[in-house]
Amino acid sequence: MGLALALFIMNKKPKTEAFKAARETPQAQVERPVHQEIIENSQPVAVDKGRIQQERKAYTAVILTGLKEIETKKVGTNLKFRFRPKSEPIYCSLGDFDYIKGSVDSLTKDVMLLSIEPLNGDKSKSVRYRVSMKDVANGKTFDVQLPVEKKARDYGVYLCMDYMKTNECASKKILGAKEWNTAIRSEKDLDRSIYYQMITVAADKAYLIPSKKWDGKSMEKLKHLLAPIIQDSDSIDLLKKNIEQLQSVPGRVSKDVLELLLPHKDPNC
Repeated sequence: MGLALALFIMNKKPKTEAFKAARETPQAQVERPVHQEIIENSQPVAVDKGRIQQERKAYTAVILTGLKEIETKKVGTNLKFRFRPKSEPIYCSLGDFDYIKGSVDSLTKDVMLLSIEPLNGDKSKSVRYRVSMKDVANGKTFDVQLPVEKKARDYGVYLCMDYMKTNECASKKILGAKEWNTAIRSEKDLDRSIYYQMITVAADKAYLIPSKKWDGKSMEKLKHLLAPIIQDSDSIDLLKKNIEQLQSVPGRVSKDVLELLLPHKDPNC
């Protein structure tokens, strides 16, 4: 009887601290590892090495030549962007805008043609707008859509006097700055190209080709660097010829707008 009573009392004694802590600490749930399902691609992605090489060459041309990409929007099979003539005071002598203004008898007559014309191939792909001096002064903006084709296509960007309404600039003679005084006497003589730049559409992109002056050696280097982008090296020869005679101020790309700069004399001079 005494032994049974002693065992009963021992079972009623408080538990040890370690035992109590173990009982009071909640048991952590053991999480099962997440089963990760590995999905193997049975068809590896094909790498177009030729296209990658082409893009690398294009990037190199951009860096080394000053080539400017025009921000465009894809519309079906065309690239869409905007362009405009823009008059700015650039230096303290007469500029293209001053000469043109002095030759026309009205600021509102659309005696000029603003056009983007293929240098090779189908001329029906040209984009043309008749403009006035007021349009030029106001920097009126025009839309253009050029087709994306398998091969690159070079375009001339022109501003010409078009009194005869031929609706084409590429076929006209160039009117250099030194000829203005004689040509101004006759509308027929004045009916010539007065501004020129070059753009190229290649691989879903449009580029403004740099039009700064190049000597013979650097011109050949330019042709080599731009070979992966442009349609024909002869286009660069035409660019050089036109720029030398017209002395056009290089165009400028401002987001999705191609600006054709026509300087005028700074009134602060």
